[in-house]
Order: sequence, then structure tokens, then C-alpha cells
Amino acid sequence: MPAAHTVPPGAGDGPDPDVDKLVALAERHRCLPLLSARVNDMAAGVGWVDSLRTRLARAHTVRAVANTRAVACLHRIQELQRAHGIRSVCLKGPALAQQAYGSIDAREFRDLDLLVSPDQMLANHRLFEANGLVPLRPITESLLHAYARTAQDFLYKDTDAHVVVDVKPVVISHAIASTSVTGRFLADATTVACGGGFEIIAPSPEHMLLAVCMHGVHDAWPSLSAVADVAHLAVRDGLDWERVLHEAVPCRQQRSLRIGLALAAMLLDIPLPDRVQRSAREDPMARRLALQARDRLTAPVPSPIPPSAAWRYERLSRDTFRERLRCGWHQCAMPSAEDLRRCPLPPALWCLYAVLRPMRLVFGRL
Repeated sequence: MPAAHTVPPGAGDGPDPDVDKLVALAERHRCLPLLSARVNDMAAGVGWVDSLRTRLARAHTVRAVANTRAVACLHRIQELQRAHGIRSVCLKGPALAQQAYGSIDAREFRDLDLLVSPDQMLANHRLFEANGLVPLRPITESLLHAYARTAQDFLYKDTDAHVVVDVKPVVISHAIASTSVTGRFLADATTVACGGGFEIIAPSPEHMLLAVCMHGVHDAWPSLSAVADVAHLAVRDGLDWERVLHEAVPCRQQRSLRIGLALAAMLLDIPLPDRVQRSAREDPMARRLALQARDRLTAPVPSPIPPSAAWRYERLSRDTFRERLRCGWHQCAMPSAEDLRRCPLPPALWCLYAVLRPMRLVFGRL
């Protein structure tokens, strides 16, 4: 699939590829928009190319309608939040599509991720409920405060736009980012024009690059789409590399950044500034983790990543030993939304989750 990212215009000589396998591979890696763009650049008159172009065009039409509907929903939500003094930025999704690829139709996204300050999560919940955004699962008053106190995501559905909205108090996961990182992302927000008269609030391209790398290490890079996101942001005109490297330090994402950039360079052959290359060479673990992800992504037969392996990968992506301990603690002892729903405890007994969660993970109970 990396070759699909660099197919030269006019290609079509040689044996015909298996179109069904090619499309299945693109779907697995969530790269249909990239494949569609490359096929559109190829010469017409080649049977399999024309057939594939027609097939991808139908998928593009469906995706464009869904993405436009999602952007309109996002614009409405952020205008509502702004009117009530709630700050938010759109992580990934249409903001990333516009910043990295120049079009909201050039990337697949399934829901909307909104980053909101932890101290505004409850106010945001009241606002959403009053304006027709329905929680995906019923939330009692006690559960509501437990979610807010433990930095859980709040999931809603816009019933008019049929879009799921994931409201986050931390960037990607509390196992790899603290609430102070949320403040840095919100303070550096920028306005992104998405066409159709819609504007959305997003992190700066520099922070968006960090977010994509954080998401990659959190999930152990399960698909090529995340690598393509890193590559397109990294070669974006006007990207401030000094700022990227500077922000990686207080956000504690230096190794996440090195892994993502090394992976993009390996698979998509993007150029990197000398300073970035030197930084990567100074971190052998980052290169080792990038190689692990590369080998898994290019394996002939895909294999799911066991949760234990994904957690270990996430821990090893932390910058320091202390951060790795923090990550492990959050993975194993901090309650998840499922823990809070399955075993609700009064606030005075929340310390027991540090025992109950490991028991549930090990024995599949509670």
C-alpha cells in the first residue's frame, strides 16, 4: 500500500493488479481517498484503471456527502460553544483533512473529536443536552461527575446529522497526556476554512502533527492512514519545525514525534530537516518502535495487535522512565468509563478502583 501513495501519473503498464484486493487493502488501511487521488492522476483508457476510477468515484461521492454533513454539524456545535464561552478545538477529523490534504473529502473520518478544557466538561454537557445532542449511553448525575473527575470522554450523537461527537478533556488519552497539554492545544487554536462557508476551530498544524503522532503510538499504528497523515503534515508549506520540536518537550511527546516521523520517512520517503534527523538518531528506542510498526504494516498477512502488546508499545513511546511509570499506572489502575458504569462507587471509595480495575483486566470480571 505505500506504493499507492507514490504511483506516477500514466502508470498502467505491466500485469493488471487484482482490483478487489487493492480496494480491500485500501479499506483496511483507511486509504481509499489517497488511492482515489492517485488513480485519478493515471492515464485513461486502461481497463482496470477506468474500472477502479469509477468504483472509487462512487465511494468518494458517499464520503463527500457524509463529510460535508459532519463539518456543518461541527461548525454549528463550535458556534454554540463559542456563544456560551466554551473553548474547543477539533482533533483530527475534518480539521486534519483540511490542514494536511487541503480538502475535507481527502480523508476518511467516522466521528468528530472535540477537545474541551476539563473544567468546562460539565458545562459543555449541559449545553449539549439542551441543544439536542444525546449521550450515547444514559449518564446519571453521579456518573456524570465521576466521568469529569477521572478525565473520561463524553460521547454524544447529533440525531439530525447522524454524527457521533466525542468530547475529550485530554489529547488522545490520559495515559499519554495530562490536562496541561489540553491547555497548550486550546491556547494555540486556529481557524480553518473548510469550504461551503464553514469555518472550524482546530489546533495549529504544529500541534496537530503532535496529536497525530500521539494517536499513532496510542493505537500502535494499526493502519497506514495515520502514517500518511504524519507525512502530509510534515511536508506542509509553512510548518514551523522549531515550534514543533519546542512544543514536543512540554507536551512530553518527543519520542511520539520521532516515531511518527521515522515511520513516515521509512514508508513514504518524506524529507526531514537535519535537526529532526539528528534528534531521531539520538533515540534508538524510537527507531526500534518505528521499525516494529513498519514491519507490522507491511506484513503480507495482517494480524490484530493484542491489547497487551499495544499497551506495552504505548508505554515504551514515553520520553522518560517516570513517564512510562505514569502511563502504566493510568493503563492499569485508573478507572475507565466502563469501570465506572459497571462498578459505581461513591467518591470516598474511588481509591478502590486501583484494585478493582486490575482485577477486571486480569479476570474479565466486574
